[in-house]
Amino acid sequence: MILMTTISTGSAGNRVRILAVALLLLAAGVFLSRGVARGIGSSSDFALIYAASHTWLMGANPYDEAAQQQAVQEVNQPGQMPDRRLMSLYPPLTFVLVAPFAIGSWHTAKLLWVLANIVFFACLVVGAARLGELPLSKRRGWWLMILLLLYAPVHTGFFVGQLAAATACCVVWSFVCLQRRRVVWAGILLGLALALKPQLAGPFLLIPLLRVQWRMLVAAGAVVGVIGMIAVGVMQLNQVSWLEDLRANISEFVQPGGAGDPGPGNPYRYQLINLVYPLTAALGPWPGIDRIVAIVGIILVLAGVRAARRGRGTDNHLLTLSLLAALSLLMVYHRGYDAVLLVFPLTWSLRRVGTGSQMTAWLSLTLCLVFAVPGPSMLATAAHHGLIGPAMSNSWWWNVVILPHEGWALLLLAGVLVYHSLTDHGCSTVK
Repeated sequence: MILMTTISTGSAGNRVRILAVALLLLAAGVFLSRGVARGIGSSSDFALIYAASHTWLMGANPYDEAAQQQAVQEVNQPGQMPDRRLMSLYPPLTFVLVAPFAIGSWHTAKLLWVLANIVFFACLVVGAARLGELPLSKRRGWWLMILLLLYAPVHTGFFVGQLAAATACCVVWSFVCLQRRRVVWAGILLGLALALKPQLAGPFLLIPLLRVQWRMLVAAGAVVGVIGMIAVGVMQLNQVSWLEDLRANISEFVQPGGAGDPGPGNPYRYQLINLVYPLTAALGPWPGIDRIVAIVGIILVLAGVRAARRGRGTDNHLLTLSLLAALSLLMVYHRGYDAVLLVFPLTWSLRRVGTGSQMTAWLSLTLCLVFAVPGPSMLATAAHHGLIGPAMSNSWWWNVVILPHEGWALLLLAGVLVYHSLTDHGCSTVK
């Protein structure tokens, strides 16, 4: 009887392992086809970053479209670059970090960036597993790896060649280093994240501020300062007048009908996930929207402070990072690919499920998985091709609830995390 039970248990364990391997292979296939392959074929957003970085390297104005066109034409054949406007919005620091990829032609830069993104993504998975103490050889670690391989923000980031995975990777490893008391390295990595994409990484400065980690803050500031001096210094040496052009580009970007406009004049506003978009869809261009967003931000900061002060255990650490990820994504302009930052609440949820406070853990996991598919893009495409009738696509529900559902899900996720920070006082044990 004991032998039969052992054999049965062993067989069940083998079936679970076979299923896990099959799911992992399926997820890897989806990642390669939806992310890597499309990135090699497109990377259209990275084309803008490449053009500006290459122009900066050549000593010209990276915020002037004519200067960018001239610079990239010198190293590319006609028609090689994607046919789109070269309107740069990134800070000069980004160009310094992207410069090694932008030395040569567009095709070389694109391939190198896709390969680099694969490395960044792999490091992101490993870092998240270490941060959450979820070994990749165990069940929860496998689920983390599978879900991230299937995650639409990751695929979209590869497809358009965005900086989100690289930035999130630096942020994750910054706090892995902090967890291991390698404070200077934590600051260096956070500084690199800030230089790459400050609107994504900025809120995470709150943790060293709250914990009075001056060495981390000094290291991050030193990295940003050195990169900034190089970025601006090169343009000053070449007598490039760039600041006014950057301001003009930002003004055009946020004007009615611009790519950053959350109002109905922007036909691609469904790609936005920050809170201003769903609130604008519901309330119209009401001046009080900014105040609502500010109140949400203050609540998230206070909840983050509370979570940080409860202790430095893994659960509290991850909860604080999850609250700051929600703060980052809700407060300023972001598109779907930036939701890769939800790696923090995703890791926290997988750690907490089955270990206490299961309601908030399952709710958090469910809301993170809303982003597992590119819902708004799929719905907008279906409406464009007539698969969804005009009676539905022109309705209030469609424009206020259905298309902006990722923004609402992000707000609900923030609410769940805040509720947990206020009500849970226990510690979990990962099984």
